[in-house]
Amino acid sequence: MLGDRIHDRWTLEDGKREISVTVSGTRVSDDADVVRRWAVAGEGVAYKSWLDVAADVRAGHLKVLMPDLMGERAPLNLLCAHRAQLSKPVILLLEMLRSRCKQHVVGQSPVGLL
Repeated sequence: MLGDRIHDRWTLEDGKREISVTVSGTRVSDDADVVRRWAVAGEGVAYKSWLDVAADVRAGHLKVLMPDLMGERAPLNLLCAHRAQLSKPVILLLEMLRSRCKQHVVGQSPVGLL
């Protein structure tokens, strides 16, 4: 699910061109962790953020099916109601999140198909 609609059109790229694929299946969820657990259980192919599945791939629980293709970029944002809330603890949280995210991406391909 993407918002209130089924995400049945997956877009991938190989560095030169964009490839769109229409997919269908017997399962639909708006819960990213449920989809990850289905994939780990061998219930099908999942199109996931690398941050969601990097540990499972490294542990051998999931396999990247198309390592030469990259999935769509997905922004990750830290939202504060007002700039005044950018206190030292919030800035430290932001720096820690950036560091942890980089650990998952550096040297790895953020691939979407698993």
